[in-house]
Amino acid sequence: KDLATVYLGTSPRNSINGTTYVHTAADFKPHRTLPTHLEMSFRDNPPRTQLFYAHQLDHQYGGETPLTNFEGVWQTLSEDERIRKTYSAAKVKYIRNNDACESVNTFSLSSSLDPLMQKCWQDMFKTSDRQKVFEKCKEEQFQCTFFDDWNGRVRMTNVQPFVRQHPVSGNTVWFNHINVLTRNSMVYDYERTAALWGGIQGLWPMALGVWYRVLFGFLSMIWNENDFGSAVSFDDDSLIPEEDLRAFKRAVWKNTMQAPYQLHDIVLVDNMKVGHGREMYTGEKGSRMIMTAWSDNYPAQWFAKGE
Repeated sequence: KDLATVYLGTSPRNSINGTTYVHTAADFKPHRTLPTHLEMSFRDNPPRTQLFYAHQLDHQYGGETPLTNFEGVWQTLSEDERIRKTYSAAKVKYIRNNDACESVNTFSLSSSLDPLMQKCWQDMFKTSDRQKVFEKCKEEQFQCTFFDDWNGRVRMTNVQPFVRQHPVSGNTVWFNHINVLTRNSMVYDYERTAALWGGIQGLWPMALGVWYRVLFGFLSMIWNENDFGSAVSFDDDSLIPEEDLRAFKRAVWKNTMQAPYQLHDIVLVDNMKVGHGREMYTGEKGSRMIMTAWSDNYPAQWFAKGE
């Protein structure tokens, strides 16, 4: 009864056995990597805990769920006085675009080539009724606009702080979704995977990194930044410097650990400070299945003094 049912994230997911609270962790093709992030950190009230269960592990290589200590990320970033002063009180603006399902299921430049366009808005909101979409947007404090002349897409924008205080410890956490919603972030992670895998195995993620860098470069010549499936900026619409984005990536990697799953492993994380991702893997799409669920509550003992 403590498991939450609301999912407004960008990753495609399917429910398990028809439930509304247990899902596949990310239904991407095996070659896709997912940078680490705090689940739905773009919301006012994201889940507090998240659970992962290793249901099937018949793939060949990779497929870990990297875990990042985003409290540690902010500590690392704070060592740079300019970054600390710039981002400690600043706000980030999220732009997320979702085309209509009828466009996603046919050829269009955005749905077919943009890796950041990951699902249609009907799947996102679980309805085709635009009025219900507007109602949900109002509830979540998203500004939503439909563009009928562009694949029937809906654009969601909202503003959040770059950092938040942990509700129990009070410590400052690098609490945002930049690592997922910025286009070059995925490219950097492929390059990291290539270095981690090494040898001949590392050639595949390296090739993917080159491919996505070229693809994003091509699309950026014909689209504005806000036309991609997702984008971020400061709340005044000024862009975040590329050198800062690279500093964010270095801080994330410094505070990330990953290890192979064992079958039936269960991982419980504090989503208010520990983020997760998905490493690419080799093997058939159905050869690996990680299930996930989340809750808006903490276990009561986590609030006990000294815990």
